[in-house]
Amino acid sequence: MSVFLVVVSTLVINQFITKGSLLFLKMSESNHGEIDAVITPSADIVATTIDGMKYDTPALMNFTAFTHYYE
Repeated sequence: MSVFLVVVSTLVINQFITKGSLLFLKMSESNHGEIDAVITPSADIVATTIDGMKYDTPALMNFTAFTHYYE
């Protein structure tokens, strides 16, 4: 019985080590999705957004206005 428990626990630990990276990747993607970076301008540096909107808090970038501006 003790040999069986040692073999089973070794197999479980081995599988956890081999599949651990995928497990942690799936756990991290469940919270934040597949986002590598979030880019936002600083309100201290930029006073208006790229499409001319005034703001007094940090703004999110408008991707449509960004691509239209840099065409």
